[in-house]
Amino acid sequence: MPAGFQLLSGASELIVDSASINMFLRHAGVASNSATVAAINPVLFFRPLGEPCFLTWANHSGSVLDFAFNRPAEYYVFDRPAESSYLDAFNESGVQIFTAAQRPLNVIGSVIVPDYYTAYRTAFQDGWTYSGLVSGKYAYNQAFVRQGYNSLTAVGGWETYLMPEALQATANGFWAGFPAYGTRFLGWSPTRTNTFISYAPSPQVSIIDVAGIL
Repeated sequence: MPAGFQLLSGASELIVDSASINMFLRHAGVASNSATVAAINPVLFFRPLGEPCFLTWANHSGSVLDFAFNRPAEYYVFDRPAESSYLDAFNESGVQIFTAAQRPLNVIGSVIVPDYYTAYRTAFQDGWTYSGLVSGKYAYNQAFVRQGYNSLTAVGGWETYLMPEALQATANGFWAGFPAYGTRFLGWSPTRTNTFISYAPSPQVSIIDVAGIL
């Protein structure tokens, strides 16, 4: 069924319809570790500052979002419209679905990170680079943080490290890899071979342009 309300641009592109609720920038800042913000239905993007990093945990309870990174990062939290302006839109139930007072979420790219770590023994550390954007400033949303096992032979048996995949910002995309050793398991290996392996599927990374926000 067509939406009861639609707003089109001058180029006949759909901007707003009453079947959807647009997402708008509600919070932006820098977190050296953890942060807490007010949020209803949040979507979190982040931009690593310097070293590769990843989202270590996030919890949304009531109207509060708590989250943390393993290294310093800029964060950008998008949510339902929370401010009013001279241009607002509401659906048939009276729920605000658009406002001109906040910056809308505009995903400019979406990339599936491949299983690059299977190329050779140290490929998990060397990583994989996506460079399909024009030079700019970008933030990222990982569908999930992929983990992998790095198994090594050691004196007296096996040792294995459970390692999380991190992202690093670049001017025209991002770098993904497993640069840091994680949780250590002595005397155990999932494969009993000197190799790196991940049982997780390939994650999707969404990208937004954050130039001029921070």
